[in-house]
Amino acid sequence: MSACFEPPSNRAGIISADRLLAATAAKVTKYRDLASAHRIPLVVAVGAHKFTGVTLDTVDQALQGASAPSITLQWGPGDTFLAPPVTFSAGPVAPWPMPPDLAALLWIDHELPFPVTVRPNSQAVIPFPPHAATTTERAEGQ
Repeated sequence: MSACFEPPSNRAGIISADRLLAATAAKVTKYRDLASAHRIPLVVAVGAHKFTGVTLDTVDQALQGASAPSITLQWGPGDTFLAPPVTFSAGPVAPWPMPPDLAALLWIDHELPFPVTVRPNSQAVIPFPPHAATTTERAEGQ
């Protein structure tokens, strides 16, 4: 298991899961042979500092795509405490294609008690065991 926590940004910008998903793809490339050799599902754990503005909803939108996604801007770290981020609509976005070697993406929330949410990959070479997910987690595509 590996974790990728997005560090806070010191600049204003678009709130996006792109960096987090690029790091996920790099982890899959790095560990896929090891998981395959042992015939175990490859699960990558991800999370983001609250100052990045990236949430589970941001990741879900990237995983599922959207016909009219919203783009959210935040003006700097901690600005969500001063004023809410600005959101506007843009054109369609295709879903992020989960690599076939990735069994599931595990989201670790930044707030206590650090709840974990599983996003299984329905196209995984070695699937994530369904009994490993808890009842509080949404299945992929829901």
